[in-house]
Amino acid sequence: MPRGNRDAKPRSWTEQSILGLVTPRIRTLIRRALSGDGIGGDAIDHGTLPGLGDDDHTQYLRDTAGTGGTGITVSGRIITADGTEQVFEDVPSGVIDSANDTFVLSSTPITGTVQLFKNGLRMRSGASNDYTISTATITFNAAQIPQTGDSLFADYLIP
Repeated sequence: MPRGNRDAKPRSWTEQSILGLVTPRIRTLIRRALSGDGIGGDAIDHGTLPGLGDDDHTQYLRDTAGTGGTGITVSGRIITADGTEQVFEDVPSGVIDSANDTFVLSSTPITGTVQLFKNGLRMRSGASNDYTISTATITFNAAQIPQTGDSLFADYLIP
């Protein structure tokens, strides 16, 4: 049985469940896009308010093209913001047969960003934990090899 704290896979995608999976930077950008803050004709020019400059919200993406966009794109299970993509529910390639311990992600993740789930439970990375990862290759420790019927998916960032 997996050790440590695990995050259960949400059963339905709500705004809250999606925001719980993404990094704080992307969460801020998504909330901004959903709320309309700073987008459209009703936006307030912060430079006109006492004590604030035009660039007082550096945590937001700047729309240098002047298009009124948020800088966020969504394509399938990938959210792109500020040049970084967050991949959701990537199913690693490899046979789940109770013997195979090696699986490969569809893209090479940014180091330290992989959240790997087996049967909806988050696994822990590291030689003394559940699995190790090198570039896009996941190798399960002997006690955690996926058994026939198990499911695997991973969330991670790519450059």
